[in-house]
Amino acid sequence: MKVQLPEVVIAGLYKDALVITQTDPEPKASQQFTNKKIKQEESPAPPIKKLFFGSNKKNVAILIKDSSAVHINDEWLTTLSKLLNACKLTLEDVAIVNFAHQSEMFSALKETLKPKIALLFDVTTQDVQLPFRITRCNGMQIAFL
Repeated sequence: MKVQLPEVVIAGLYKDALVITQTDPEPKASQQFTNKKIKQEESPAPPIKKLFFGSNKKNVAILIKDSSAVHINDEWLTTLSKLLNACKLTLEDVAIVNFAHQSEMFSALKETLKPKIALLFDVTTQDVQLPFRITRCNGMQIAFL
């Protein structure tokens, strides 16, 4: 009994490798076709420069100016961690942006970080191009719009 299998079944049986040979009088090199994808060496994407330190889970932006550190120096980080702990926050909840290394305006950071609260340490409102200024008068800080 001669069994004739459909082409789809035959292709399924040889899905990983199928060799096609030529019946020409001149033997050519046989070609091998495969359904396996050849792993191409992907060039790693260039690292994206992270603009802030922390995870920003609660949308709290902390803007500092420290030219001696990438994000924040260890001493300031310890003090800031204590301050955040007193507010029942962690570094996961905030985004620390070092304005000494950023040329971004606050409007650009606002789009990226979407802060609900912004704390500025050694960063003036003029540095971040906010439309108001804060001055001191008799020990109080007054915002002028």
